[in-house]
Formats: sequence, C-alpha cells, structure tokens
Amino acid sequence: MVCTCLSPSFNASFLRSLIAVGFSLFVTVDAVHVVAADGDLDVSFGTGGKVVTSILSQDDFAHSVAIQSDGKIVVAGETKNGTADEFALARYNADGTLDTSFGNAGGKVITNSNNNGDHAYSVAIQSDGKILLAGASDNTGNDDFALYRYNTDGSLDASFGTGGKVVTAVGGGDDIGTSVAIQSDGKIVVVGHSENGGYYDFALVRYAGTPTASGNATPSVSVPTLPTILLMVLSGLLALFGFYRVRASK
Repeated sequence: MVCTCLSPSFNASFLRSLIAVGFSLFVTVDAVHVVAADGDLDVSFGTGGKVVTSILSQDDFAHSVAIQSDGKIVVAGETKNGTADEFALARYNADGTLDTSFGNAGGKVITNSNNNGDHAYSVAIQSDGKILLAGASDNTGNDDFALYRYNTDGSLDASFGTGGKVVTAVGGGDDIGTSVAIQSDGKIVVVGHSENGGYYDFALVRYAGTPTASGNATPSVSVPTLPTILLMVLSGLLALFGFYRVRASK
C-alpha cells in the first residue's frame, strides 16, 4: 500500500480554503431560501402583506387601484354614508400606511354629488399627478356617467368641470362608467354601459383634458353596442373589450 502524505502547511491551507468555500455556499444557499417568491405576501407591507381600512362606519368597497410615480398607492371605491353611497379615495405610502398628507381625514377623501348615491369604479393618475375618478352618480332616478378630478392633496380640482365634477347622461336610462384611461394627448376616456330599453350597450365618452371656456368639460359621445369591461389606450388608438349577454328582459 502506498500512502502519500501532504505537508502540514499544505493541509492547513487546504482546510482553511475548504471551510471558507463551505461557509460561502452555506450563506448563499441560506439567502436564497429567505427571498420571497413571486406571488408570496410582501411582509414589509402593512401587517403581513395586508392592509384593511375603514372609511366610515358602514360598508366600504374598493374597486380600483393606481400607483403614483412616487410609489404612493391610490385606491378608489365607495362608502355608505347613512342611506347613500359616496365616492371614496384613500392614499397609502409604499409601506401600506395611510398618507396623512392626503385629504382631510387622515389619508381619506369622501365626495358626493347629491344625496342619492355615487359609485366609483375606476381611478387613473394624470402625468401632472392629478387624480381622475370615474363611476356613476344617481341623477333623480337614473345613474349617469360621473368623472371627478382631484389635486395631488386630495382636494377637488375646481378648474375641471363644475367644481371638479362632470356628470354626463349618455342615454335615457342608467349609464354606468366602469373604467377610465388617459390618452397621450391628455384627453380622458370613460367607458361603461348605457341602458337601451331592456338591454345595456357599450358606452364610450371622451372629455377634453382641460375645461372649456364655459367651465364645463364637453364630451364627445359614442354609443357602440353591448356592455363594457375594459378600455385600452395605445398610441392614441382606442380598443374596447367586453362581453354581451342575451336575455329576455332587463
């Protein structure tokens, strides 16, 4: 039997290198294990990745979310105030805490156009940071398209429409705006559905990005066919997607 022996100095150097490599591999592998995979809750946000916010003391519904260029999160929906629903906005910091510099209720804004009921379904943020909120407002029995614009601090933008609000009747029945988008030229497009007899049709309304001389935004209205879900604005072209349902009555 032949035995090859290494010198003590070589053995010590070899062992030190082996330990260093092993420790490096251990740290690297261990670090991989602690990185969250896509789809895991982000525990650095809110409490364990979750945030629950009460707007008022009754039902609150969030329908849309947008991210500002500074990373703040804007959430839009509605809150019940007594017997009527009202537009609701909340803005959060990147860590999920309410942004107390927004609105006058600790990061929350509540807006109503009348006492009958308002429903916000979509939010978008302009390049200047102003916030657009689209939905529907009950106009003495029928819902109409509603579009509100807010300044970056949560106050209504008085330069838009009438006191920051534009309400548009598309047809003679209920008209519900469900999505809003901003074109590259600043024009604002709201889509939704419009009641047509016993059925609903696609409804598409476009507004100027700034008010007219009279102080009211003047929409250009087109009503294609059938209910709407999604609006895409790409290179100045509008693409409308949705579905239709055949039924015997409304």
